[in-house]
Amino acid sequence: MKMRMFLLIVLLSACVHKADARGAIIYSLGEEIEKVMSLPYSEEYTVEASDGRYYHADLGIIHDQFSLFWIPLINYGTEKYVLYTDTKVGDYDQTYVELDSEEIQYLQQHFSDIPTKPELPFWDAWGGKLLALAIIAFYFFVVRD
Repeated sequence: MKMRMFLLIVLLSACVHKADARGAIIYSLGEEIEKVMSLPYSEEYTVEASDGRYYHADLGIIHDQFSLFWIPLINYGTEKYVLYTDTKVGDYDQTYVELDSEEIQYLQQHFSDIPTKPELPFWDAWGGKLLALAIIAFYFFVVRD
């Protein structure tokens, strides 16, 4: 945890050091949904949205994430399987329903490639961190000289 905070502080200070008064730091903090697999189009795999209509759903993983300039840096909280739809309904970009253990087991019986424990894709788990380290190294070894 201390290493994550140190890297976050270093990255933010590197971005702010060259920041202009007109510039903006783009970040996001909150829930993210990553698609695990597309489910067949059937009534069984639908999600009821806030408008009362039903939409086709896919299997995804929901997790909490901090990202800076669209680069995922810190994942926190627990990952959970969800059925979600990307259909924009009202003010919401996505509608989702969390799955309990029985529903996950049912999906695992019908689709063999679903892991028992939700696993984040490489980009979210490691890719953003590696890219951030490469940017920091580039700044200290090339730009700063």
